[in-house]
Amino acid sequence: MFLINEARTLNRPIKMTDRALDALAKHHYTGNMGDLKNTIKYIVASSLVKNRTKDEVYITLQDLPENVIENAIPFIDTKIKKANEVMIQPDSTLEQLYKTSISHMQLIKGTYEKMIQIYRKGKEKSFSGKEIEQTIMNEVTILFDSLIFNTSKEKADILLQLITANVQETIQYLEKSNNIRFNGNNI
Repeated sequence: MFLINEARTLNRPIKMTDRALDALAKHHYTGNMGDLKNTIKYIVASSLVKNRTKDEVYITLQDLPENVIENAIPFIDTKIKKANEVMIQPDSTLEQLYKTSISHMQLIKGTYEKMIQIYRKGKEKSFSGKEIEQTIMNEVTILFDSLIFNTSKEKADILLQLITANVQETIQYLEKSNNIRFNGNNI
């Protein structure tokens, strides 16, 4: 809510990396909600000053106060992966942000579960690796279509990056856990 209020006050979108948002969420604030509100105001103001010429306020992990970063270090995911971002528009509402996040994650989770079912059924029925791969890729295409074409243009680029990273991780997991490669050749 505080980030939305800041976007409205500045009449500019605020873009924040997932890692910065995670660190803010996992930090233990010594005061009440005022401590969180003041921390967000500080972060937004300092990021704005650093990038005055940009149309948006861009916040990364490096923009957070040192105490927030120090307290979040044990919780920060250290896997090397593509950074994703959250865009908060001045006219955003909490409901919109929550609905978008939940519905997209449900679609991704559903596709992941379908991919695993397709693989298992394909192995049970002795389908070729190529048939299994094609069926899984069809599910990925359906997911991409649902997430990209049923969303606003501003969010589409970020979603595409998120989806691509999730699908790559899913395929790598399937390959490693089942000792296969999705190029038509079995290992």
